[in-house]
Amino acid sequence: MYVKKLLLFIVVCLVVNFTAHAQTSKEQKRQENMQKVAQAMQKKLGLTDEQTTQWKEIHTNTMTKMRAIQGDSSLSKEQRRAQLMALHQENQKQVSIILTPEQQAKLKDLKEDMKAKWKEKRAERKDKVN
Repeated sequence: MYVKKLLLFIVVCLVVNFTAHAQTSKEQKRQENMQKVAQAMQKKLGLTDEQTTQWKEIHTNTMTKMRAIQGDSSLSKEQRRAQLMALHQENQKQVSIILTPEQQAKLKDLKEDMKAKWKEKRAERKDKVN
């Protein structure tokens, strides 16, 4: 009896420890990815250090709000989509405020390039399926 309780206790401790580590690793990965994206944006758009810091703050706040919306089970799929779209628009507005007109133009070009690449990849995937 004592051995079973001890074994159960050890298993519970391992599961809790593993879960905590997985969440920490996930958050670390998010932070690392955000740092990489921020550096890429800084390089491609010529952001100042202050703009990069502001961009990180905007991005962090947006991601927190996005996770909250996605995790809200009281919302319907349509409501969730509408809130995420509004959040995206709010994010775009905040980012455009911190950018110069030249940087805004560069960002627009980057987005158009990315959109074209996504369409190309989507078409390639469609061709592979068919």
